[in-house]
Amino acid sequence: MNTFSKLVLVACAVSVMLGSQSFSETLKTGPKFVLKDVSGKTISSKSFKGKIVVLNFWATWCPPCVGEIPYLVALQKKYEKQGVQVVGVSMDEDQSGVPAFVKAHSMGFPVLYATPKLQKDLGGIRSIPTTYILDRNFKIVEKLMGYHDLEGFEKVIVPLLKK
Repeated sequence: MNTFSKLVLVACAVSVMLGSQSFSETLKTGPKFVLKDVSGKTISSKSFKGKIVVLNFWATWCPPCVGEIPYLVALQKKYEKQGVQVVGVSMDEDQSGVPAFVKAHSMGFPVLYATPKLQKDLGGIRSIPTTYILDRNFKIVEKLMGYHDLEGFEKVIVPLLKK
């Protein structure tokens, strides 16, 4: 291996380490954010203190994301009194249709707009839907990629209710 190749390899390793350092820190403390919701209201991650948070990244144009919505709505209704809070995070580039979509699908939970910083803090959102489950201490305990139904979400949520 020549010197240039070794330098490239070291640079790549450092880049991966720095990127994962940020993600590791997020895993310890949970993602901190201040985002706008679909009504223009500013929502802080601090407002979910003490709750089990289901942080779902989705988009209006994504069929599996849309398919999950009834299960997320049911999850919110079923476990809200036990401290579960579903939070939708829209990945739509064109946000103009999101408020009407949220209303049409009776999404009775906060829906926020994603930012590049939040995505970076979570190590990047590579596919949607992606859902992060955070415990009452706002620590990420599970990352669910792809479509999940109510039972799939409950497998992670129900054990956290007992803690």
